[in-house]
Amino acid sequence: MESTTKCADFLPTLRELSLEDGRAYIQQHSGEPAFADREATGNLLADEALNQLYTDPAISLKFADLLISYGEHTCHLLSHALGLKARGDALKALGLHQNALECLDAAGEEFLRIGDEGNWARSRISWMISAAWLGRVDDALEEAKRARMTFERLEEYYWVCVIDTNTAYIYEQ
Repeated sequence: MESTTKCADFLPTLRELSLEDGRAYIQQHSGEPAFADREATGNLLADEALNQLYTDPAISLKFADLLISYGEHTCHLLSHALGLKARGDALKALGLHQNALECLDAAGEEFLRIGDEGNWARSRISWMISAAWLGRVDDALEEAKRARMTFERLEEYYWVCVIDTNTAYIYEQ
């Protein structure tokens, strides 16, 4: 817990730095105790990308790219996959739907490779909206169905509701 708190202290610095300077900062500090828990650090960066998603998608995109770099630098596969998912979410929010699908597909593949079905299913939430915006409505609804079944099996009912809401939105459009 202590390392997470110390790592969180770096978030304001990372917000202010350019992407390249942020990458250098993470590489420079990744060996410090504040970054020792790779999963906690990855989750913290992923949470920040999500927190910024609807207020400033460009900052969200920067944190997604920092998370991808962190995952590559530390060889932490979950952080890399979370970064790809966050990048896809940000690209969707920016209206770059084809690019979003590509990132979300890559994230989904990585999540499945490491056996993380919950995050795979969460990657389908933005995927289905971007696919629908690109006219791939049948694909969007099929992925929604697969993600919904995964969430039901994992007993993650909040996410079942999110899938249902997005499915209703697609039908409404």
